[in-house]
Amino acid sequence: MALGQINGILLGIAEEQNIAVLDLEKEIPKTSDYFYDDCHFNKGGISKSAELITASIVSNFKTD
Repeated sequence: MALGQINGILLGIAEEQNIAVLDLEKEIPKTSDYFYDDCHFNKGGISKSAELITASIVSNFKTD
């Protein structure tokens, strides 16, 4: 699928540039618990992605 290819390119660029990236495609299972079709979140997916994004921000930008 084209979205997977675009995601791969973006992940490669982020790695080359040493940029922190949260790969939601990798982190969220492709099930009806999270998606209502092949690429759009339902309420479960919105909740899970918000949880993952929050945790990523806290872990990558935490200043003690």
